[in-house]
Amino acid sequence: MSLAEYLSRKLSKLFMKLIVHSIGDPFITFGEIALKKGTCCICGNRLREPSVKEGHFSTIQIYKKATWDGGPLATLTTQTGQSYGNFAVAVICAKCEKMFGSNIESLQSSVKFAVELDMRNKTLVYHDVKKLEDYPLIIEV
Repeated sequence: MSLAEYLSRKLSKLFMKLIVHSIGDPFITFGEIALKKGTCCICGNRLREPSVKEGHFSTIQIYKKATWDGGPLATLTTQTGQSYGNFAVAVICAKCEKMFGSNIESLQSSVKFAVELDMRNKTLVYHDVKKLEDYPLIIEV
């Protein structure tokens, strides 16, 4: 191996360490973080159920504005192409998803927290929905 190749490899490794240190591991996904550390935004139970090997949860868009620095996890694009990019999202466990089914209004009113993904600390930050500004329901005809 030449000196140039050796230095190139060392610099690549150092650069990746700097990225991971500054923004967190870029290869870890939202799902992995949620299953490892997340709780349901309705009932508060852990998202990883012991009875389900891989766990199960859903991410839902809620009608609140995501005002934190990290930004939202959901963007709504309407039929006319207009984009609303600051909707907050919540994570819900399989039991709550099954309990509410397709009753969207009841589900929305039961959500207690919105989640923010903190990649630097590899965790979810929970925001009380009562403290967030409402986002109007957008209906196009």
